[in-house]
Amino acid sequence: MGKELEDSMGNLEEALLERELKPFMVFKGSSNTKNILNDVINKKLAFDDIHKFTAGSKADFVESRPVEDPYAKNYLGAYNKQINQAFQVIRGLLTEALKYYELSSKAGYYISSDYVEDVRTDVWYDMGGTRVPCFSGIYFLESLEDSTTSINGVLYPTPAGTILLFEAGKKIIYGEEGIKLLTFNIAPVPMLERQYPQKWIPIL
Repeated sequence: MGKELEDSMGNLEEALLERELKPFMVFKGSSNTKNILNDVINKKLAFDDIHKFTAGSKADFVESRPVEDPYAKNYLGAYNKQINQAFQVIRGLLTEALKYYELSSKAGYYISSDYVEDVRTDVWYDMGGTRVPCFSGIYFLESLEDSTTSINGVLYPTPAGTILLFEAGKKIIYGEEGIKLLTFNIAPVPMLERQYPQKWIPIL
């Protein structure tokens, strides 16, 4: 880890030690989910044909490769109007959360995302991470109008379009099995040294 990252990490740890403990808070927003499932989630990967020039102007076909790495895909980076609007909502919620927890965005924050469907309602989920300055969140792409989700023991209404952002490491219990979600994780740059660079994109 370089000196600049070490200094950033030290500043974060110092801020966490000095700040007063805050009551747990879920930050709520919403964004239109129109066509996201068809245009982003279920969109077929494009492929490029790879050729190798062997002599002169002749090129032999080698293989076809996807233009995106399916294992390092970040749906929130898709070139899509609705996704961009949701991204802006999440950015606003993150800014609100940093202010609430008295944290600076100076270190820089990045976000990753995954598509999830057909969850269980008889178990609880943990999206990873342990506490601030890391955050987790859920964007409900498809759910019933009366759908609810429990975060850290508190029930929240989660109809389609709902976005929740909260401190990482909390218990999540879904109230509906057939939902479709984009889950996301947010972390400061000093904590991302060994993560896939394509998987994480800057948000602040």
